[in-house]
Amino acid sequence: MTPSRLLLSGRLSEPVARALAARLPDVSLRARVDPAPADLDWADSYAAFGWPSTDHAVSFDWVHSMGAGVDAFIDHAGQIGVLTRTLGAMPERMGAFVLALVLGRAHHLREYALSQDVREWRPLPPEPLPRRAAILGTGVVASGVARALTGQGIAVTGVNRSGRTSPHFSAVVPWGRLEDALRDCSLVVAALPASSSTYRIIGEDVLGQLRSAHLVNVGRGSTLDLAALGSALASGTVVHADLDVFDHEPLDNGSWLWAHPAVRVTPHVAAVTAVEDAVDAIASTWADLRASRLPATLVTRPG
Repeated sequence: MTPSRLLLSGRLSEPVARALAARLPDVSLRARVDPAPADLDWADSYAAFGWPSTDHAVSFDWVHSMGAGVDAFIDHAGQIGVLTRTLGAMPERMGAFVLALVLGRAHHLREYALSQDVREWRPLPPEPLPRRAAILGTGVVASGVARALTGQGIAVTGVNRSGRTSPHFSAVVPWGRLEDALRDCSLVVAALPASSSTYRIIGEDVLGQLRSAHLVNVGRGSTLDLAALGSALASGTVVHADLDVFDHEPLDNGSWLWAHPAVRVTPHVAAVTAVEDAVDAIASTWADLRASRLPATLVTRPG
């Protein structure tokens, strides 16, 4: 299979198309923030952050996610020949982001910002870093987080469905042994994808096992039960929550999360796709498909 008509959609479509024009001279490219039905009919391949918003019947030989997440495409698997994704430097960026949150809390950076607002000179002793952390999810991006934390001497236990080992984790346990991962754990990082099996999986059963923990969610908003989080913050099982992802984005102005003193909201920026990441991933994947090689970016394929 050699895709020859690639439709790029969404916020990065135009800069990615400009860069790809020199890299893929044999491919016809169209960049559309919001593709029309005629664009969808023209294309044999599609690259974007999500499935096109249309009732128009479409299918593609190849679909490439410009982000690391592919949950927006999985429900359309029957309309996709090959599904690939962008990773690039995102595991490293995600690791740096989570580590920045952990270090910022240990060194009271939020408190110092508040002190500056009122011109108050109030030195605080730094808190020790967590000795143990649990990461829910052990994929490539989660491994980037594990690498950043273990570099600071933090023992990191990963949790996945099978218990299969993964690079950069001190240990990996299956979900059925979650209690082992959370025992004496003061930092929990959620890096789970969105699916029917992960919907609200971080609820009372999980949060109730914590003791004065710092919770970070950089996976998907649908995995976290916000009502259970509110209860955990009230009871003290969670003492601070850094939330980068939400069910509906942007986060609603009326959400209680904005004003809660123990919650920090960031606008889905833990691992933003850079233009060069998307360009390199699309160009290398196209070359693999043309040569009938298994792409390194592969998520699903026919059969």
